[in-house]
Amino acid sequence: MKLHSITIEPEIEEKILRKHRITQEELKHALEEGKPKFFVIRSSVYMAITHLYRYLTVIFDYDGRNGKILTAYESSDWQIRRYNKS
Repeated sequence: MKLHSITIEPEIEEKILRKHRITQEELKHALEEGKPKFFVIRSSVYMAITHLYRYLTVIFDYDGRNGKILTAYESSDWQIRRYNKS
């Protein structure tokens, strides 16, 4: 899967920064450079687990080309194990 563009609403970006201390720049850089692994959650909603400087989990809507970020947070232990297994 390749995300051609990544969008994030300002209120989602603010929440992710405030609650999880993840900047938009770190998020986009991790998805582009961190070798993300993608998993289907339901229909058009996906989970990406990526590792660049730290493990991040990103939940997003995907329409076949573009990703709209719904949330992002530091990965839990089970997500890190799933990333390393795949």
